[in-house]
Amino acid sequence: MKTIYKWVPSAALGLLLNANLVLADEDPANPDMRRFGAGEWVAAELFGVQLGDDISRTLSAKKYEVISGSTGCNDYTATVSILGDSLQLSDITHAENACPTDQAAAAERAYLDALAAAASFEVLDDELRLFDEGGEVIVLLKRLD
Repeated sequence: MKTIYKWVPSAALGLLLNANLVLADEDPANPDMRRFGAGEWVAAELFGVQLGDDISRTLSAKKYEVISGSTGCNDYTATVSILGDSLQLSDITHAENACPTDQAAAAERAYLDALAAAASFEVLDDELRLFDEGGEVIVLLKRLD
């Protein structure tokens, strides 16, 4: 995604002294990205296993073609490519701070692996479902906002 910064005058005469900096996205009308479910989500199931409330794994889709969130130990970001219901998360980066336990580190790795394996999605009411290439739900997220 390429971001363009442009100056938009706020005064009727266009005086640069009164200009505001506006962030412009190259593709602000991507309907597939809007369908992905902009907002805040928390993982409720991972590979069919219900997750407890002890560790919060989140996903935030507030910018076009970018998601971010928490693995429960570290923050992450990823690039999102969507065409119809097809989904690809790439360039997944995360901080590499040590998790407090080996179990938390394994849970973090499983969540990141699930995100990387996501091939399609579905939004139903307040749920975002990520599917693998075989059509199995690998992550079930619930809307926070």
